[in-house]
Amino acid sequence: MEKYTDKTPTPQTEQPRRASHSPIPESPVGSEAEKHKHPREWTTDIWHCAGEPRSCMCGCCFLPCFLCEVSARLDEPFCAGFWWPCGLTGLRTKMRLQHKIQGDVFQDVFYSTCCGPCAACQMARELDYIENQLTD
Repeated sequence: MEKYTDKTPTPQTEQPRRASHSPIPESPVGSEAEKHKHPREWTTDIWHCAGEPRSCMCGCCFLPCFLCEVSARLDEPFCAGFWWPCGLTGLRTKMRLQHKIQGDVFQDVFYSTCCGPCAACQMARELDYIENQLTD
């Protein structure tokens, strides 16, 4: 009697890939490359309205008009401010990228949606700072 032997090939166990052999490049988000891309932070905190009461008052009481002013200062059509929160999110993202400020789109959406007046005031303070730096 002949002995039965299984002739089916056994699958080889695959070794886990090392990170250096991975075909997918590492994401630069949160890495040193991201910090060099956007090297600085906002000059004031988003809740820092007490430091500049004019923008706080305008942002809280006259938000659409205030956003039109911020839009014009960013060389955008004045009506961009009327499309709150989407317009404010776009303005904030443009400003952050243009002036190399740290952050991401998620933060822009969050601040623009949850506290639009505070985000607009922070942007106005940042624009004041940038304009003062250029004149000094």
